[in-house]
Amino acid sequence: MTEHHDDRDDVSTTAADDLSYGAAMDELESVLTRLTDERLDIDDVTVLVERAAVLVRSCRTRLDAARLRVEEIVDDLQSGR
Repeated sequence: MTEHHDDRDDVSTTAADDLSYGAAMDELESVLTRLTDERLDIDDVTVLVERAAVLVRSCRTRLDAARLRVEEIVDDLQSGR
């Protein structure tokens, strides 16, 4: 009999906003790698997809904030402030 590993135990419980951008991206990559395992239980897939969605939203929010801040800095430089 094949032993089933519950991937839900491997999903981080750290809030995505508490992770650095790099750590969030690393975890997202790990989650996506695990999702390619065809032997995953449907409950594991659900948990992993939910975690991936949280991580993607967090990274997008950070990217948007960084883009806005860079635009502000460039605007300040162009206006001579």
